[in-house]
This record gives sequence, C-alpha cells and structure tokens, in this order.
Amino acid sequence: MFHPYAASINAKGALKNQAAAPKQFSSVSQIMGKQEAVTLTYGAGGKVGIDAQPLTRQAQEATAQGFANGTMDPASAVVALVAKFASTHQCQGTFKLFDGVRRYDLKLSQAGFVDLNPLQQSYYDGSATECVAQPQLLQGFSQAAAQSQFYPQSARLWLAPAVPQLPAIPVRIEAQNALGLMTLDLVDVQF
Repeated sequence: MFHPYAASINAKGALKNQAAAPKQFSSVSQIMGKQEAVTLTYGAGGKVGIDAQPLTRQAQEATAQGFANGTMDPASAVVALVAKFASTHQCQGTFKLFDGVRRYDLKLSQAGFVDLNPLQQSYYDGSATECVAQPQLLQGFSQAAAQSQFYPQSARLWLAPAVPQLPAIPVRIEAQNALGLMTLDLVDVQF
C-alpha cells in the first residue's frame, strides 16, 4: 500500500576554500496527512542547531547526544562532491551527513567512465564519471526499515559537465531499495 508523499528542501550556504560551508537547511515533508518540518542551523565550531516541528524523538536524541555536530546536510554534500571533483578529478571521500532525522556517513568511490544513454527528459547526453556512494547508517534509522532494505545499500552517481566551461555535476543518480529502482535525472539547467 502506498501513501501520498511530498517533500521540499531549501539549503543555504557557501563554498569556502573549496569546501562546502552550510548555513541553513530546511525540510518539509507530508505523508499520510501529517506534516513534519525541520530546520538545521550551522554555527561556529561545527555546532548544528535543530528546530523540528513537531518535535520528534529523533530531533531530541540528536540534540541531546550532539550527533548532528560536525555534519553537513545532503544538499551541501552535493556541493562538497562537486568542489572536490573539480579540484581532484576523483570521486572519493567520506562525508558526514545529518538530514534533520538521520545521521549517516556517505563513502564515495570512483567506478569508471561511461557514455550515458539519455532518458526521456535528460538534459545531458554523453560521457560521465561513474561514482558509487555507500551509506553507513549511524543514528535515527528505523531498525525494521533498515532490515527490510527500505534504505538503499548503495547508489550510483554520474558526474559530467552538463554546461560547457562549468564544473561537472551529478547528471543522474540511481539507487535500489525494497520498493525498486529510483532514478534522479537532470532535466533542466537555469541561470
């Protein structure tokens, strides 16, 4: 049985010294008629403030145990990956992430190069660097969901210069979980 689900995120930050510097991350989700919102505010020394509406058990635990500190949000991780790839031409490294509910590390490794076949609405068609992302689930994950493989064991990302003279960005992401294959494809670029 599927339930209607909607989510939106908003991330603010900067790129400083070739590193992502998040300032604020907001997420609002609706499922089964219930809405949850969380805002993360990044402070000095890696401190992360958490404001969850309604206040969730996960937000309380993250605040009490401090496991959001020293992390970045998922959108900032994409910026960090793009910056690192632009300077090293390698897809590698580990990023410490907190999305407002769950704490995980994301380990990236380079898998090779491919010629992407365009999907129906693909913006990019051509050669790309393939990366593998493997999450290490740390906090805030439902034991039942983790055991049922609701969370993907890995994802594949393809980085390419979608716009000439600009850095390579993720043009496609694929992940498999218990529900099936999920594909995110770059369909537009706006300036």
